Amino acid sequence: MNRTVICIPYRNRKPHLDYYLEHTLPLLLKYDPTVLVVIVEQSADGKPFNRGKLLNVAFQEYKKEAQFYITQDVDTNPLEHVVQNLYTKDVPDHAIMGIYNSESNTLGGIIKCRNTTLFKINGFPNDFWGWGVEDKALQNRSEFYKVAITKNILTNNPEVAKYFTIFDDIKDKVPLQDFNQKTHVQYRIYPHLDKATQEGFIHSSGLNTLHYSVLERRLTASVHHLVVQI
Repeated sequence: MNRTVICIPYRNRKPHLDYYLEHTLPLLLKYDPTVLVVIVEQSADGKPFNRGKLLNVAFQEYKKEAQFYITQDVDTNPLEHVVQNLYTKDVPDHAIMGIYNSESNTLGGIIKCRNTTLFKINGFPNDFWGWGVEDKALQNRSEFYKVAITKNILTNNPEVAKYFTIFDDIKDKVPLQDFNQKTHVQYRIYPHLDKATQEGFIHSSGLNTLHYSVLERRLTASVHHLVVQI
């Protein structure tokens, strides 16, 4: 098991996915011929988009195949030198490398880590429906288990176009009230809980409580596209 699995949570972004597969996938294969891109598509069930749970599905489905996971948003395409220097970089156990992240203290965007690290921290919460804050929850979980975090390219870098081609589109953003509630819990309540309560909070929702159904699998040598009901 020495494969890098790139996990893409996906819904209703076909032009961006087509661009990624046409332009980015060949770069990935150039520098790592064994790389596997896993697209986890949320079924059209009327529910808000759930980025964290879709990524958890990818982690769970490929836990026996992946040495490394990379989380990848479909609208963010690394240029060749980023693939060569960061996507292929080794990451030690009990560490997370941020490839492209917000300047805030979160682990959204593109990160790379080992299979063992993701399962140690219990992945993402499964109950973050709608846009945002699941990245702060992942940062909180990583810090609780004292995972070493490094970051490379931040979203406020004025020269970000030298590293990525980005199509920013957040149609699935939730109403402000829901976003504020999640923010309040992860930013203001969680840090003041005692350690035992924090650990219970982490284990209340994540890879250990994940439930889903795979409705369809479209498999090629380097791309697996799963349609899932969550």
